[in-house]
Amino acid sequence: MSMTDYIHHARIRAAVQYFNTTQMSVTQMATSVGMDNFGYFSRIFRREIGMSPREYKKMVSGGKSGK
Repeated sequence: MSMTDYIHHARIRAAVQYFNTTQMSVTQMATSVGMDNFGYFSRIFRREIGMSPREYKKMVSGGKSGK
């Protein structure tokens, strides 16, 4: 695993933890884990988790709306 892949993996793990414990918006989430480019964050998240950040947030919130 390259250093970049390791950092991405760590950031996505942190984002998943935030999704499970906070009500932050997806954009705030990306910034809080150190990824200011939301499109890039979304691509990396999808690659690591298998779904978009918004899909994941919807899943963990039980389908409740909360941008």
